[in-house]
Amino acid sequence: MFTLIKNALFSITGTLGMVAASACIASAAPSYRPLPSVVNPESDLVLPEDVSMIYNVRQYGAAGDGVTVDTQAIQAAIDACTGTGGTVLLDNGTFLSGMITLKSDMTFYINEGAVLLARTENPADYDNPDYDPIYPPLKLPTTNCTWINNKVELKEACPRAFLFALGASNLKVTGKGTIDGNGTYFPWTWLGGDPDELARPVLFHPVQCPNLTLSYVHFKDGAMWTVVPMECDNLTIHHIDVNSNIVENRDGIDIVDCHDVLIEDCTIYTDDDCIRSVTHLATCPIMASTFTMLTTSHSAIVTHR
Repeated sequence: MFTLIKNALFSITGTLGMVAASACIASAAPSYRPLPSVVNPESDLVLPEDVSMIYNVRQYGAAGDGVTVDTQAIQAAIDACTGTGGTVLLDNGTFLSGMITLKSDMTFYINEGAVLLARTENPADYDNPDYDPIYPPLKLPTTNCTWINNKVELKEACPRAFLFALGASNLKVTGKGTIDGNGTYFPWTWLGGDPDELARPVLFHPVQCPNLTLSYVHFKDGAMWTVVPMECDNLTIHHIDVNSNIVENRDGIDIVDCHDVLIEDCTIYTDDDCIRSVTHLATCPIMASTFTMLTTSHSAIVTHR
């Protein structure tokens, strides 16, 4: 496992277990290939000039009033945009939704001022065999998870997700809007109900998604871990901020068995690991550089295999 942290700023309070940046740098493999910084990063924010390439979720029935459930409308816009290279746009409103599945060759754009808000779900309802879950269990074709009695054995494989993608290539998630996991909902906190990780949705969980870019989005109040890419190669994360400083078990960015990863110009504020990299398969080159601010009462950087 190889992790390189460069020019990072840390703000740490309380008890912590931290793998220091110098230790990560010392572990660098001789074959490491430095990753370039993002050139013209704000190009991610440019909407297509051809309006036919913009799939506004309101055109598919989304209300954006924070009360109406917009899951089906948002998913319909995504399904229509898939493979076109176009942009699904959330603009000017609060869009209440359950699990959304992103697809290949598209941009998912949350405009400044727009909020994608997670619906709440009581884990106690899972005991009802007739209950149709808002965040259904994920069955992942990955070496990182084994299912036993409908529960995942390896917890790096997340069992539920708010924003999900599986095998989506050339996917971009951007815009200056907010993805709000509603993690202050009482049954999703350690104090308010079932603290089991199996019962709470990860905020964004892309799995086996090559050429993935995540930029400029504000991630807020995850119910569990925040950004968890798994087995994603050529991954770029830049200019995002994460604010999930609610209770423990709200990691910022967890990189699992990914290759060629750049984390740049991000601000991460959590009550658990800020950046955590895990590998079970092979070396996992990661470069976090250019003034990434990490604030936590636990671990700023963790790397293990």
